[in-house]
Amino acid sequence: MCEIIDWSRTRAYATPWGLNVNLRSREPNGTVAPGREYEETVDALVAALQDVRVPGTGDRLFDVVARRGEVYAGPFVDEAHDVMLAADTHPTEVHVDPLRPAALRAVTTDDLGNGYHRREGMLIMRGPQVLENEIVTGARIEDLAPTVLHLLGLPVPEYMDGRVLTSALRPEARARAAVARVACSPERNVAAADAAAAADALIRRQLRALGYLG
Repeated sequence: MCEIIDWSRTRAYATPWGLNVNLRSREPNGTVAPGREYEETVDALVAALQDVRVPGTGDRLFDVVARRGEVYAGPFVDEAHDVMLAADTHPTEVHVDPLRPAALRAVTTDDLGNGYHRREGMLIMRGPQVLENEIVTGARIEDLAPTVLHLLGLPVPEYMDGRVLTSALRPEARARAAVARVACSPERNVAAADAAAAADALIRRQLRALGYLG
């Protein structure tokens, strides 16, 4: 697909998860300069996508059109897409194949074998410290890691997003241990990720030597 795109005339491109600016300092054939031109391009993309309407109803197609900094925080924000999209009310498939005629297509029953993601999810908890038949409201995915750490008797790093879901815990569990926060640097996680990647590479080399991998 990349071979048929004229990158010299491309200012932004889409993936199934969002849009990126064709930035000079980041992309191999970037056309948009960092700084003011980048910011203006992102602003233009957000404004245009917020005005995309559903044919026949006039409703806004996307429930969320946001810059990555409005969605994520932390040291790895730059790894996210420049513009994030969500179409919960009107499920939509974004085609990124330039050979297909429609850039946007409504999800129909023909897509039931493929599924469609929504931002809402289910939280199911079970264990000796967890209340039975309790409905937890306001839980977010970033609350899972702090809650698991707390249930294991470990402190929660201060830099970690989310909260401990204490409303899901039995009163004796809440009384036994207050939520503990500990100061530490997220750079430690970077080192752990590097170590995991090195271990994975070693395992792959060993499997390749045994003939399991091509």
